[in-house]
Amino acid sequence: MVPADPRYGPTLNAGLAQQIWRALLRHGYTPGCGVLVTLIGYSGGAQMVVGASTMLTLLGVEVSVVSIGGVFGRTTRG
Repeated sequence: MVPADPRYGPTLNAGLAQQIWRALLRHGYTPGCGVLVTLIGYSGGAQMVVGASTMLTLLGVEVSVVSIGGVFGRTTRG
């Protein structure tokens, strides 16, 4: 549930998105090409994929998320 935590989540999500971005580029992805990138998350990894996808969309990547038995959390304040 770390990706949903307002204290640590943004840093974790940014780091994971950065690693995915680098892997995409390393494997021939062209920024702005419009190719849909599908991220698959299993169990707690689903929450991580959702956090990373948010950051990747800021880079202009079209992202689709598939959750297999995923766990999603939401933080509330107040």
